[in-house]
Amino acid sequence: MPITVVTGTPRSGTSLAMRALEAAGVPAFHNNRIEPNDANPHGFYEHTDVYEWKDGWWEEADGMAVKVPLFRIAHLPDTVVKAVVVMQRPEEQVRASLRSAFGELEVPAAIFQHSEYAMRQLSIAHAGKYITANFATVVAKGFGEVADFLGLDAAAMDSVIDPSLKRF
Repeated sequence: MPITVVTGTPRSGTSLAMRALEAAGVPAFHNNRIEPNDANPHGFYEHTDVYEWKDGWWEEADGMAVKVPLFRIAHLPDTVVKAVVVMQRPEEQVRASLRSAFGELEVPAAIFQHSEYAMRQLSIAHAGKYITANFATVVAKGFGEVADFLGLDAAAMDSVIDPSLKRF
């Protein structure tokens, strides 16, 4: 069974989306590569094999939700991708969230430039298999559109939204 991919820039809500998918019954493929902390108390939902891009990791993640760095999306074989959820957040909010969560932190502009390139590659590599979700909209209104796209229970996904964790 193909995987459901969650991706986006840092602090765009990817961990929230992973948690929401898990709440809706999609198992999450992660090994707590980064331990939960004050900035992300429910965990980052990352797997070392994905971030080190070990060949064939997707076979182990069969049928699960997987957080994949945006710049790696185009490298995933289309045959293993069921759907892609792209969490989005304006650059100034991402920067503010990073400062709020981690203090003064230099964020290279290249991250945001590469995100635009990665989105173009995503539209080519996985056309028709992805949906974008704005972080602020999800926090305010829920995962309804994402749930509909994936055929999941929106109420279950929305049950994990905690606006108090919003950092900016």
